[in-house]
Amino acid sequence: MKKILTILFIGLLLCSCGRYKELNKEEKFKLLYEAEVLHKKEARKEVKEIYEKINKYIEKKDEDAIKEKEEYNKIVNFFKGQIIMYGIFLDGIKYPSTKEVMGKDGEIINTQFRLYHDSGKYYDYITDKLYTGLGTLRNWNGEIQKVIKFENGEIKDLIQNNSFDMNGNLLEEVYYENGDIIAVRKYNEKREIKEERYILERYKNGGVKKDYLVVNGNKKGKLREFNKNNVVIKEEEK
Repeated sequence: MKKILTILFIGLLLCSCGRYKELNKEEKFKLLYEAEVLHKKEARKEVKEIYEKINKYIEKKDEDAIKEKEEYNKIVNFFKGQIIMYGIFLDGIKYPSTKEVMGKDGEIINTQFRLYHDSGKYYDYITDKLYTGLGTLRNWNGEIQKVIKFENGEIKDLIQNNSFDMNGNLLEEVYYENGDIIAVRKYNEKREIKEERYILERYKNGGVKKDYLVVNGNKKGKLREFNKNNVVIKEEEK
């Protein structure tokens, strides 16, 4: 009897050792991002091995294997769509890092490869919940284009908005607080700051009352005061 049980146990081990590696949704998402978007060699190799094993069970009409493959395909199709929107045909394209895409516990995440838009709301692909937190939107060359604050799946505030020329060179960075511009940096073709402007005070109607302006990297700038018609009425070097 003991001999029969030993044979059965060994048989079970042999059957289970060839089964495909089962990953949760977050693990699948990370692996497929590195394989399909970043084209990391090790990730692509791991996906290939998993698919080969899953396919063997699919041939046997294994329902769990069929569902597993469907989950992989769904994530792959999501990434394919995001790649097209990101700028697949552009030279020098740089995708967000795995860390930024997989950010959690309050970390800033990349919106293009982590969130999906449905019925006017933004959802976290991994949790399928309405997203609350900060998200980046990147230019095709990997530079940050926008930083956005989300709350319950809706855009709450724009934190940062950058402008680029046709070649992807940074022209301007604009920073916001509660919808108002609080700082602006402008750059020249060498990516040197040619102008910095900080909004210090506003009128009730939103117009700028005081600002601080620095040009061409000077150590000193100008503290300026404006009237309600946006005309400088006082200027002091500081």
